[in-house]
Amino acid sequence: MTHIRRALAAVGVSTAIAAGTIAAAPIVSASQSVASTATQLAAAAPRCAKGHFCAFDGAEYKKGKILDSTAGRGAQVDVIDKRTSSGINRTNNEWVGVNDRQLPLPDDDVFKFAPHSRHAHISSNNTIDYFSVR
Repeated sequence: MTHIRRALAAVGVSTAIAAGTIAAAPIVSASQSVASTATQLAAAAPRCAKGHFCAFDGAEYKKGKILDSTAGRGAQVDVIDKRTSSGINRTNNEWVGVNDRQLPLPDDDVFKFAPHSRHAHISSNNTIDYFSVR
């Protein structure tokens, strides 16, 4: 049974490395449990508290957090223009990244963070000027 746990832990670590959520895999010894490995992986993940939306400068959350908000539905939340490249939504609302275009053009919804989602690479890299909470 221990060898099965070690194999499953190794697969989980490899998947996390491939997804870019951790930089290096922790070594799992025979004495470590799958739970302790999960704790190590969680510690390596970017921090965003439950009930918060967090935006990051740089893909894979690498350059730091530029927004940490608990704004509710109907809010428009400003963020440093054209710097959001990844994000974590731990709210029950959809957070929509909006590109503020010059009049007479209407603003453009460029990326949607579904409730309780995370995206290490967003397709609208560096085009978001503010978020609309829906």
